[in-house]
Amino acid sequence: MNYRWFTKPKAQRPKQEQESQERQAQEKQNELTYAYWSQQATGGWGPQDADGFVKKFLDMHGDDLKNAASRPRVVDIGCGNGIHLIFFAGNGFDAVGIEPFADMRNRAAEALAAAGQTAQILDAKSSSLPLEDASADVVISLGVSHHGTWEDANRDIAEAARILKPGGFLLFRVRSVNDTAVMRVRVPDIGYTARDLEGIKKGITHHYFTEDELRELGVRYALTILDTPKERVQQFGSRQRARWRVVYKKDPVRDAW
Repeated sequence: MNYRWFTKPKAQRPKQEQESQERQAQEKQNELTYAYWSQQATGGWGPQDADGFVKKFLDMHGDDLKNAASRPRVVDIGCGNGIHLIFFAGNGFDAVGIEPFADMRNRAAEALAAAGQTAQILDAKSSSLPLEDASADVVISLGVSHHGTWEDANRDIAEAARILKPGGFLLFRVRSVNDTAVMRVRVPDIGYTARDLEGIKKGITHHYFTEDELRELGVRYALTILDTPKERVQQFGSRQRARWRVVYKKDPVRDAW
């Protein structure tokens, strides 16, 4: 009697179990993230004015962008309550928001209406942008791509680079490896990735970036760093909140890896 048909399921079982565990872990992360942002939206979360990082960028490059296009397009990934959509639309830009959470999209739409501004708000994720290649003059990603793993961050920035026009700008802000604001436990990954053990994002996984990683992303996705990445550190007693801010410019010729 031939029993060979028993061997294949046994050989595959460990891989199947691993894939199942990974799917379950990802689903749990998705549930936690959705619950967090839905709660923040209904609770009135969000800045009430554009980030100083964004304002400074527009002061430096706004005129050149408007000289190159009558209504340059800005794409705000993770547009939240719409404050940067309002800011750019009010400054003559064609503003597009990317927001996967319905409650946040609703808040952004209400805020735009109240401000008398218009923008397109799309239901999409940072890793899969429903926009054409080379269709944006500016992309904003503030506090988005540190959610998840190093691989997740690569997907995000690859998409941002894809939709940028040659010579376009990416404004990027992420957690720094020097951040000690919350207790966390490290998880297996490339670089330093950890799951928060306390605070409002308890249970959610974040990647903590080094300056070398920011430079590596630039090389990998044909993005030149303008000036040196800036690390902003805020002290809270014995702990500190640390964020990297960097402006990338899409290379006019070189392709991504």
